[in-house]
Amino acid sequence: IIDYIIFLDSDDYWELNCIEECVPRMDGVEVVWFDYRIFFDSTNSRSECTRLYAFNFVQEDCITPKEWLEHSIDAGQGEFSFAWSGMINFIFLRSIKLKFIDGILFEDVVFGTILFANVNMILIYPKLIYNYRVRPNSIMESLYSDEVPKYLSYLQQYFYSDNKQLKKYHVIISRMIIADKISDFIVNFEKKELSYLMRKAFFGYLREWTIEIFNIQQDPLNFYNKVIVLTPELFIEKNKKIFYIKASFDDILEWLKHLFFIKHNVMIYQTSQIRTLNQTIQDTRNQMDFLNQTLQEKQSEITFLNQTNSLLSFQTKHGTAKVRIQNQLSYKLGQAMIINSKSLFGYIKMPFVLSYIKDKHNQEQKIYKEKIKKDLSLKLPPLESYPDYKEALKEKECLTYKLGQALIKANKTWYKGGYVKLWFEIKKIKRELKG
Repeated sequence: IIDYIIFLDSDDYWELNCIEECVPRMDGVEVVWFDYRIFFDSTNSRSECTRLYAFNFVQEDCITPKEWLEHSIDAGQGEFSFAWSGMINFIFLRSIKLKFIDGILFEDVVFGTILFANVNMILIYPKLIYNYRVRPNSIMESLYSDEVPKYLSYLQQYFYSDNKQLKKYHVIISRMIIADKISDFIVNFEKKELSYLMRKAFFGYLREWTIEIFNIQQDPLNFYNKVIVLTPELFIEKNKKIFYIKASFDDILEWLKHLFFIKHNVMIYQTSQIRTLNQTIQDTRNQMDFLNQTLQEKQSEITFLNQTNSLLSFQTKHGTAKVRIQNQLSYKLGQAMIINSKSLFGYIKMPFVLSYIKDKHNQEQKIYKEKIKKDLSLKLPPLESYPDYKEALKEKECLTYKLGQALIKANKTWYKGGYVKLWFEIKKIKRELKG
């Protein structure tokens, strides 16, 4: 007869008193959840905290599934996993018929989530009685290597020698399987209060994991059909799980707005702006370093260097004419039209992207005008006064800028067939630029 079960990864080891500490604490609970220490074996160390620490469980205590979920929401932990970091009542485990899913990564996410949702009590034992080893070539550390394990050999017929894409695909479909299993469990869970808390706690990562398939070009196992339409209204409030292929038009539209209008495009825009700013700062620093060195070595060029330094000072404070033109609404809209015209999915989301860009641009202009009302020194100088003004005018002659101009014009005359004329105008612009 097996009373309790405890897992141990082959790379890791228990403290000598691990079992002796856990068994007496199993009285009246289904799970003893203990803490562990991480050590790095022949690999670069990094800062990591354990889940008990993240949940701020620092005292030995008993908690309910409701308390576990409330701590998860407060800590913003996202997915929850559990396997080797505790002891489980084996009779209880058999009674709920819970097993690990074969052939996927992160299988302890489904196991741990369903286990903790079903128990009555969990004993928190915040002692470091498990030693978790991080080493090269372990399953998690080898996710980004070229070596393919034998159990994934069935995928090689689809990816040939591109092992990195194969392993990326396996990560994605593993997460999709997990999202499917957990969301299915949640919407059918008979404990309504816990179901609601799980929807709140896990919505974020379930939404992310179910759409990662769109980030890869190949889908040989047809997981596109298993994408789940997850929105706060459908999943959290209405407790509904709807597959993309069965969703209504309104649900898909709301889903697309939620995913791409609010999150995806904001992240792309912000990332692009951060990269541009960082590159401008780095370029300016490099130029100033060069100028300072030249000033020390060649006193005879001091006049030239002062002029260059003045130029750099101007650019640091006001930016460049080229960047200002690229920040005009015409350029932003044209850039978004080009980026989103490369795929069918891009065309679908294009109206939301363009609407978002326009609204954000108008908001930025409003904020700018309010600032200069309070402090005129913040007003940017005329574009003609920028040193690179003539060179920057070329930006207005490029396809990106002209597309945006055409769209703005079409929008102003929509009631006169502006959008119909837009199609012909785009053809004309492309023809002129090729000529």
